[in-house]
Amino acid sequence: FARKTPAAADDAKPAAGGEEVRMVVDEKDAPEKLLFLVYIEQRNGCKEQWFKPLDGATSFVVPITEALGEKERTRREEARKKAEEEKEAARTEAERKAAEEKAEQERKIEEQKRKRKDRRESCERFVATFERDADVSEKHVFEYDNGDVIMFAVRAKGASEEERCTKPASAHLVTNLAIGGAPLRLHWGLKVDGKRGWAEPPEECWPENTERRDGQAVQTPFTEVSDGVLAVHIDKMPASASGLLAVLHLPPHTWMNKPGGGDLFLTLRDVAPLPGLDKEVSKTAAQLAEDIVEKEMEYGSWTLMHRYGHGQHVMNSVASDDTDCWATLYIWMRYSQLRVLDWQRNYNTQPRQLSAAQMSFVTQLAQKFREKGAQRWNIRMTMSCVGRGGGGDLGQRIRDDILVILRHNRGWGHGSMMEQWHQKLHNNTTPDDVVICNALLAFWHSNGNRDEYWRVLYDNGVTRERLASYSQPITAEPDYPGHIRDTMLHELGVYGHLLKTVHLGTDLDTIVDHCRWFMSDGTRGAVDGYMHARWHAAFVDKLRSALNARKAVMAQLPHVNEEQARDLLFLDIAIESDARRKVEGGETHDGSLWAHVASVAAAAEALALSEAELDSATRLGNVSRELGEVLKKLEYYGESEDVGLRAAAAMN
Repeated sequence: FARKTPAAADDAKPAAGGEEVRMVVDEKDAPEKLLFLVYIEQRNGCKEQWFKPLDGATSFVVPITEALGEKERTRREEARKKAEEEKEAARTEAERKAAEEKAEQERKIEEQKRKRKDRRESCERFVATFERDADVSEKHVFEYDNGDVIMFAVRAKGASEEERCTKPASAHLVTNLAIGGAPLRLHWGLKVDGKRGWAEPPEECWPENTERRDGQAVQTPFTEVSDGVLAVHIDKMPASASGLLAVLHLPPHTWMNKPGGGDLFLTLRDVAPLPGLDKEVSKTAAQLAEDIVEKEMEYGSWTLMHRYGHGQHVMNSVASDDTDCWATLYIWMRYSQLRVLDWQRNYNTQPRQLSAAQMSFVTQLAQKFREKGAQRWNIRMTMSCVGRGGGGDLGQRIRDDILVILRHNRGWGHGSMMEQWHQKLHNNTTPDDVVICNALLAFWHSNGNRDEYWRVLYDNGVTRERLASYSQPITAEPDYPGHIRDTMLHELGVYGHLLKTVHLGTDLDTIVDHCRWFMSDGTRGAVDGYMHARWHAAFVDKLRSALNARKAVMAQLPHVNEEQARDLLFLDIAIESDARRKVEGGETHDGSLWAHVASVAAAAEALALSEAELDSATRLGNVSRELGEVLKKLEYYGESEDVGLRAAAAMN
């Protein structure tokens, strides 16, 4: 670039006082266009200035190609076409090579599949030699990326039921894993009655070349039994061995668990059924019950959080469509709700961890409710035994908000009831905390009457002994600084609502608040109708209003997301529970035949709604319809012998 002030002799003079910039470029090197800005330097009293086009463009543009000669334009066009042809040829060649590579890859994959199938068939033929001459009591096939492992238990044909329960079967592992390097080894131990985890097997059952490892397991090398097939045989295990635990080891550093995680496990003997399980239940449900009992009785550390986590595993990986398994899951959670099982044992759970575990569990239950129609009755009852839970924020608020309450009285220091409760809440919040909060509300409402505090606790099953049994025990009684009575009633009311939100999914007022924002207009109107009727309507109208609200809730259920479905199910359960309590609490009607029939018809239809796709739901629906016809005749003819007989027939 150069800047030049033109001489007066120039043919094309710039304006007086003007300047010009002239650029000379060979045609072959000329660009397609020139972009520039005008710039005034800061000097001689002038400020720095930049000038851009008035049309808002970022630069001035001067096309150059229009000034090129015909010959140069032709040359450039030919060069452009040649470049495009070369680009197209390169693309075609790349596609050809990619197709060849893909075909070669597919050929290799098919070859690998064929070889793997051949190796699998070799394994199966080897296993078949045992199946011809003995009973295979349990068999698992584990598929890895580079081969398979078949794990099976064998016992003599015709073994009695007693032998199956007292004498362990022999264990066999057969594999076709194609792994280079050191020989494959089986790292294994025993599951022994009355003990948790791995136990080292006694030497009399060690296969040849077995080596002791860590006091809990031994290692045995696989031996080749046919071309490409490796096996380990284990026999003479002690009578206390109920199962074999194992992982694969490729020295020095490669370990292979079961596909998806966890240990390989093989049941070695049947277990005599627990009391109550000697009835006709599925094998999977019986094994599930044994697993639950082991965890509840033998695990040193166990809490509600662990229970809900394992319940979620059972629901997703074990139960499937097995009604007995779903019933077992419900019974387990019901025992937990009734405090028959420990809520906390040698483990501190932060509130946010428990609330998150609860919410994850019940959200999955709600999803299963929509997927498994035949299991809805059991799933619904299971949800009724578990709190709604909440996200991390709700759980954390349990810890944070109790600190806000404690700040209202500096006297609640070490040793006070409020400080002891605060320590329990920080380490292991449970549904008992809802009862404790209600007891404190009664205490403050009664101006510090401790009898009211203990009455509420005992009415809800929380005794002095139970309070003292917590890992953070509550042994002190509440005290009453009366000047903060109104503040405490407000704060405990708000805190109790938070505790109910996390622990009690079926508290009606709480769950209505959760659902109100996403309920359809029809559902909201039906629910609000019951919320009014439960206090102001006649008995029969209460039952009918509850039924109408539940129908609306269930009609909306298929059209919401997982979280909303969970809350709608809790709302349905809460409405049903509230209506049932009114019946069981002694509310009744005017004693007329019409009121009797109308009450039973509404109750039958409500129960049919709960039982979903069970056969009994159909029968209950028929009863409700028959009684509906009786009501029509009553309204038209009044009470008569004929109407009474028809009502009796419908009930029968």
